Amino acid sequence: MRSFLLYCLLLSSQLAGAQLRKDYLFSSLSSRNGLVSEEVVDVQQDEKGFIWIATVDGLQRYEGRRLLTFRHIEGDTTSIPNDNIEKMRIDKKNRIWLLFNENKIGYMDPESLSFHEIPVRAPVNITNISISQLLIEDDGTIFFLLYRVGIFVYDEAKQEFNSQNLPVQTPAGWNAIYIKKDKAPAIYWVACDSGLVKYDSRKKSMYYRDQNTVNDPLIAAARELRFITFLVPDHSGRIWLMAHSSSGMVSLLYSFEPKTNVLKEWSSDISSIVKNPKHRVIHVQEQSDGTVWVMGGNLLAGLSKGAEHFELIESNLPGPYSIRYDAVLNIYEDRENNLWFCTNKGVYRINPSSQFFHAVTNTRPGEGALPYPQAVSGVCQTSEGDIIVSTLGNGLFRYNTRLQPLPSNFVVNAARPDESIACMYQQSNGDIWKAGEDGNITVTRKATGKVERVNFFSGTTIIRQITEDKDGNIWVGTHSGRLAKWDPVGKRLIQLQKFKNRIMRLLPDNKGNLWVCVLQNGLFRLNIKDGAVMENYTTAGPANRKLLSNDAYDMLRYSDSLYVIASGGLNILNIYTNTISKLPATAELPSNIVCNIIKDRLGYLWVTTQSGLCSVNMSTNVVTNYNERDGVHTSSFIAGTAALLNDGRIAFGTAHDWMIFDPATIAKNNFRLPPPVAITRIGMMNKWLNPDSVSSLPVLELSHDQNSLTIEFSTMTFQSSYGIFYKLEGLDENWQLSRQFHQAVYNYLPPGTYTFKAYCTNADGVHSRNMVEMKIRIKPPFWKTWWFLGILVLAGVCVLYWLDKVRMQKIRATESIRTRIATSLTEDMSNSLSSINISSELAKAKVDTDRQRTKEYIGQISETSSRMVQAMYDMVWSINPKTDTMADTIERMKSFAGEIESIYEINIGFDIDLGVRGLQLNMEHRYELLSVYKEAITNAGKHSGGKLVEVSIRYRKSKLLMMIVDDGKGFIMDNVAMMGRGLSDMRRRASAINASFYIESEINTGTIVKMEMPV
Repeated sequence: MRSFLLYCLLLSSQLAGAQLRKDYLFSSLSSRNGLVSEEVVDVQQDEKGFIWIATVDGLQRYEGRRLLTFRHIEGDTTSIPNDNIEKMRIDKKNRIWLLFNENKIGYMDPESLSFHEIPVRAPVNITNISISQLLIEDDGTIFFLLYRVGIFVYDEAKQEFNSQNLPVQTPAGWNAIYIKKDKAPAIYWVACDSGLVKYDSRKKSMYYRDQNTVNDPLIAAARELRFITFLVPDHSGRIWLMAHSSSGMVSLLYSFEPKTNVLKEWSSDISSIVKNPKHRVIHVQEQSDGTVWVMGGNLLAGLSKGAEHFELIESNLPGPYSIRYDAVLNIYEDRENNLWFCTNKGVYRINPSSQFFHAVTNTRPGEGALPYPQAVSGVCQTSEGDIIVSTLGNGLFRYNTRLQPLPSNFVVNAARPDESIACMYQQSNGDIWKAGEDGNITVTRKATGKVERVNFFSGTTIIRQITEDKDGNIWVGTHSGRLAKWDPVGKRLIQLQKFKNRIMRLLPDNKGNLWVCVLQNGLFRLNIKDGAVMENYTTAGPANRKLLSNDAYDMLRYSDSLYVIASGGLNILNIYTNTISKLPATAELPSNIVCNIIKDRLGYLWVTTQSGLCSVNMSTNVVTNYNERDGVHTSSFIAGTAALLNDGRIAFGTAHDWMIFDPATIAKNNFRLPPPVAITRIGMMNKWLNPDSVSSLPVLELSHDQNSLTIEFSTMTFQSSYGIFYKLEGLDENWQLSRQFHQAVYNYLPPGTYTFKAYCTNADGVHSRNMVEMKIRIKPPFWKTWWFLGILVLAGVCVLYWLDKVRMQKIRATESIRTRIATSLTEDMSNSLSSINISSELAKAKVDTDRQRTKEYIGQISETSSRMVQAMYDMVWSINPKTDTMADTIERMKSFAGEIESIYEINIGFDIDLGVRGLQLNMEHRYELLSVYKEAITNAGKHSGGKLVEVSIRYRKSKLLMMIVDDGKGFIMDNVAMMGRGLSDMRRRASAINASFYIESEINTGTIVKMEMPV
């Protein structure tokens, strides 16, 4: 972040070359990326789009992100025979033919990924033959040439190479080195150590230098050539040969032009551009656009279509995107027209036709290619069409529309060659305003050519922005936050605002507003009449009016109602509703630190960030990133340097130069229909399956413990980038955008049937025509199968029957308990009634003679009847199913305690565990527990003479402990047998429910009653 702000402070920009040179930006694969060896001998692409890379240490398959390696495995006949590959080709049946060290040959099946070695029916041992060649012709014929041994052709029926039914012949003593089928039917060209042979397989006729009966011009032109190592025709009809002349042993490159019948020698032309004198031509390859490439030791050069001289591609140039080689062994062009360069330092790839972005290094006319690498602070195209570039330290530069440097009086008069220019602007009347880094402003008048100086900010601050509003007023913004307006009458700048930080962008609109982007203070809307602040947008305020960041770097008007603000990403301001929206999460920029935004003529936004360049389709919210594959050589873009040229091209400043491109050309490329998505790897429980084998299955069936899947996919494109969306139907509700690794990870898939789908979109949001699909079925475990569930249902029925039986037994047991309780109640009532009857008879007898005794009898009758009523009430309460919980019992206890407190002068407190309330007791236990409690409480209130009773109930280890403690007068435990019926009744009740009963008492200390019952 700090370095980025420093770049913005310096307004620097980096670009390559004042003229458009072919400064190719190479992508590379090396050992750092997983190559088993950096000495790469060949590259091929199969039907599915996989790139196969042959090295001296194994074979690898590449799908754009990962390399799958194939090496020799001892004892495995389906592995390659050894790791040292010398040649690779793919035939029309998509078989990958490989030629190995010791002349072992065979093919890899890309579907099964198994190797099939093919025998060679040769008359001698071929393992030590040093010169061999694997060739596959356009008609599908597969040749295997062994120098001084013979020509062999692959026999499909016999699955072998043999010399039977050869389509070519050579003169006696001539040894074939290379074969090329001509466009004409049945004609073959055979390059031999003794010269060139033309063979007609229909006529069985040979033509060579001593037997040129058909007067073939190529045979005649090449009659002096010996040891011809290859013969390559290009699309223009020209034929390239590598051979020795009859007078020497040095290999030379030739081309034969059939239109003139001239054989041209190119070695001197190549030597003139190659810096290393020890270079050697190995092969020639033609690109689809007509470019001819020559490669070899210390050599890589291209001859453009129509050009007369080769252009050298140098090795080890400065920069991260140059090619490095000591030898280029092969060049392959894939179906995207990418060129793959096989070198001894890895694989390099370019697509010249798709490198739309061009770097321009500043140069001056008459100085050759002398570069001026200082920072570019701005790019401006004048009304005359000239492109003016301002720099920090090298002054101004002027170019025509073809980017050729031009002399300019304006450049000479308006700036010193070493001047640092912070910004530049052309007024609508043609006047050019220029601000130096020292704060000086000069105006070059178009009408007179005179230069006027404005000194208001001189020496005080850097001028960052100059612009013109709809009324023709000039506005100036500075690094220190000062905003001024030009007074044309007084010819001076009048300061109208002082912001707290640097001004990054001034944008006037047609509604009388001036928009000001300020670092750390957000976006301001000002009235152009007086400069008054009308609105300030920051990260504060309502959610629909907040910026993503207070660092506002840039702003543009996208439409009549929408403005786009670069502030922590892209903020979209609707000036009619005064609301701010953001891009959706799927529209991910390379970085949220955006320094430039500009709109092209097609409506796309071009955005430079701290991490790269991208375009945004505002209609579909599709973001397309661009990198070195497209010609973007840097990510050091500078704020405030974006410019839209008159012809629609866009220019940006970077750290040492400037970059230019045509969005219309890129749009044509991006509008191509996106390719289908292919599943490249399937991982199951961290083990990789063969995707080709899986793709042949109608359904991928997996067991329940194989439910962790990783699915990798690719568009099989290496130049164009597409957004890939995927979804697992049956699990994912929405489509997911694949990020960097292009994989879908499902760590746990429940049993069921799923369908994995994936498609891609181009920059315009168009979907690929075909969607890849893969059905997946996760089998349930046996305990989730129908038969097991049936067993469970049957078992459940049996359990329910057993539970019902237990329930009925419980009901009967409950009824039995209730019967016992009722019997006990009947006995108690009978005894109580008998006692009442006796007491009443005695009272009747004594009523006239002994009034005191009569009162005692009446008291006994009252007490007995009251106890009988209470016992009946307790009995009814205990057999009520609604009072099954311990919480009901506790409430009953507290209610009784209240009655005792109202009769006797005593306080009763409770200490009950929280877990006790949830206990379930049967009615007998509840009844007996309550009876013991009431007897103990009654005794404490009636006989103890105490003031306080504490009742505690605890639940410990499946036992319920009730303890009742009073602070009364107590009694002597030796006299406990004389305590009467109440104590014995409590013991009896405790015994009835298998509870332990204890009582402790001391004189003047109190009494403790404890009962411990199992639950």
